[in-house]
Amino acid sequence: FPLAMATSSAKAGKITVDLRVDSDVACTANAFWKKRFDVAAWANGVAGYDAQYAIYGADDMDKWDPSVGIPTHEWSKTLKNGTYQAEGNNPLIYACAFSPSENSYPLPPPIKDWHMCGCCFSFNVTSAQSLAGLCQDSKAECEHMCTVETLGADGDRHYKVHLHNQKDVAIVV
Repeated sequence: FPLAMATSSAKAGKITVDLRVDSDVACTANAFWKKRFDVAAWANGVAGYDAQYAIYGADDMDKWDPSVGIPTHEWSKTLKNGTYQAEGNNPLIYACAFSPSENSYPLPPPIKDWHMCGCCFSFNVTSAQSLAGLCQDSKAECEHMCTVETLGADGDRHYKVHLHNQKDVAIVV
């Protein structure tokens, strides 16, 4: 069940998200048990209204069609290199995925010290919003593995997202 939707500022315009995923990106969930997951194994599941997709968006979040809901671009179920665009009265794009969880809740985890990683943002015509706090591993918030650079003016916003092995997310405005 989706937990987050970001439509804080309904403004018309165009959003372009350039996503670059380094080929060596992986998350070591547990070194002792040799549990390591590359980006192709990561999934969303929590962020937004269509959380089965890692990269998706809408040209107008306010446009509701009774037969299909919000008309949505469903680009990918994993984080993949590419350029993604939404343009309209209230555009929004999500790029969000996390490494697999230990997945034993509500029972105690059979593998202690489970580490998770991710990259999770929503983008509108004025800003990028980190949704990384939606992910918690056995110790704290998941490791953030992407940086976002914001370019362009409100209404024609361009975001460069880089998913890499360095720790902690950074937003450059």
